[in-house]
Amino acid sequence: MTDQPTSVPFEPYAQALSAQRNQALDQVAQLQAIIHELRTDNDRLTAENGKLRADSDDGPFSS
Repeated sequence: MTDQPTSVPFEPYAQALSAQRNQALDQVAQLQAIIHELRTDNDRLTAENGKLRADSDDGPFSS
């Protein structure tokens, strides 16, 4: 056995890691868009729920 270092080409690994990083960043952006959409829907539904509750408190069958 020799104690000489072996040379490994770095470029293919760097390209693969860069592609994986870009894919992960794309997924993060997609998930952030979904989160924003869900929060917007939640806010809208919360407001609608509050309005319905207020309307039912003022309705003919309220106590």
